Amino acid sequence: MAKAERQGWNTWTRFKKAGVVEQDLLFTDDEIIRDNALGRTQNMLGICWPIDAAVAYTLASHGPNAMLTWEDMVNQNTRLATVMMTGKVQWANVKNPHAESCGHDEVDCYQISIEMPKLNSKGEIEFDVYNNIDSWEHWDHMSDDMKVKCQFRVSKDWYDDNNAPSYGQLLWTPEYADVLAFIIEKMGTAKFETDVWSQSLDIIHTIGECGWGPDHEKHGTCAHHDDALYEGWIMLRQGENTYETLWRRGKSTVVRSGTHRDPLRDTKGWNYASNIHRTEVVVFDRVKRSLAQTVPDEQVIVQIKQSIARMRKWDGRCLVEKTGRGRTAFHKWSDWDWLTEIAAWVQDTKSKNRHEGETQCRICYANGEVDDYGKSLCRCNEGWKYTKYDVKESYGHEIAKFEWRPMSSSNVRIYALKVGNAYLPWRFKTKEEAAQLREFFAVTATKIPGISLEDRVWDLSLGEEVVAMPGKKTGIAVVAMDVDLRMKWDKDPENLPTPRQALHMLQWGNPLEVKEAVELLKIATFERRSVHGYLRDFEFSDMKLVNGNENMAQEASQ
Repeated sequence: MAKAERQGWNTWTRFKKAGVVEQDLLFTDDEIIRDNALGRTQNMLGICWPIDAAVAYTLASHGPNAMLTWEDMVNQNTRLATVMMTGKVQWANVKNPHAESCGHDEVDCYQISIEMPKLNSKGEIEFDVYNNIDSWEHWDHMSDDMKVKCQFRVSKDWYDDNNAPSYGQLLWTPEYADVLAFIIEKMGTAKFETDVWSQSLDIIHTIGECGWGPDHEKHGTCAHHDDALYEGWIMLRQGENTYETLWRRGKSTVVRSGTHRDPLRDTKGWNYASNIHRTEVVVFDRVKRSLAQTVPDEQVIVQIKQSIARMRKWDGRCLVEKTGRGRTAFHKWSDWDWLTEIAAWVQDTKSKNRHEGETQCRICYANGEVDDYGKSLCRCNEGWKYTKYDVKESYGHEIAKFEWRPMSSSNVRIYALKVGNAYLPWRFKTKEEAAQLREFFAVTATKIPGISLEDRVWDLSLGEEVVAMPGKKTGIAVVAMDVDLRMKWDKDPENLPTPRQALHMLQWGNPLEVKEAVELLKIATFERRSVHGYLRDFEFSDMKLVNGNENMAQEASQ
């Protein structure tokens, strides 16, 4: 079930249009932090009274270190909100009091029309109640004088006194003899359906035809011929210097959920815009500053105090932290847990001035490789690429983390020998080197005395078994293992080892090189199959240091 509302509640977005809240913050100019602070504050409040939005905005504007007393929170925002808390300001959709009129055919009357003649099944003339005579095929052949007689306007007073005339009262008068004769001629008969005599002519209310036609830049905005509505904060005049109370606080002011979307509809009816004259409407934006200046500080403070009391127990949440008591108490907005992470991200990303997809390596940097704008880049494909990951949206801004990854996965691949699911302990920089050792195993095996093969071959010319075989048939496979190397975003690849060099340092370097590689990389894992055949990531084993003289081993310091 949707939550009920109170009279006077509305949205942060609409309060911003009233000037109760703003888009800028005092404690920061950064647009990401600003939008997060305002967006989170807005979401914490939801729909509320204007003073609640003004106080929340004031506290949020001063940031996490705010120390504001009641007096410190008296400002233009809370003054405007205090004016609105009188209940005399409301969001509405009414006739725009400042709309212009085209000045053409501005009437408010009734138009009376003879309806289109037609023949019924008896061959008698009757009049079509669905079409007026200007739709008749012979309309263009009538004289202007006759057309004026067929369609004319009458005042509201005349209509109130006479109503719409019947055909018997109008068409069979001497004044309309030419019209009657024309109709009889074109219809080919003088016989009329009996009920025609008492049938009333068509009548519609009209306000005239607007002089701003479809091609005019002001089409649809005429104060007389169009609705020309204004949607926003308004006041309604009751007298020369008094305004109508449009909403109230206190008992019996609970309204149904969604009332804030069009709050005047509940009190004024669904068609209230038509019933409120333009002269009654005062656009709040045009008077708000003068009204705000007349509000005493103490009155604003009363509203601030009440708002803080509400927000300290807002739906079971304390939105405002308070230190001390009374007029000297300090207040600040409570929701700042998110700021540290966002601020750090903003600072970090801006400090390096990197962009997504940027490539760098020390080889190309040393060779002076630059793009069309003079910025360094990697052309040899051996470098690092600035890569975005862990992306999320945060109040209109994309928040992402970055890291350096190898431009090509082929640059960070090591090779091994494998028998079944078991990997032999040797690691190679290229598959050719791995295949070379496999061939060495096959050749070495032929030197072992008494060796034989499962599939035996006898050389008659030599008189002995052929035990030589290619490495591919030994059952030893040459396999590649892709290595996942990642470097922190704040590193400068222009002055650091390339991914291939970092891998070689890690796998084939001396203890100092291994230590440097470990410190350089945030992630260094390789992908291979476990003994059960599943593909998974493994970390590089720690290098052991041994003393050959003492036959003692120790882990390398990393």
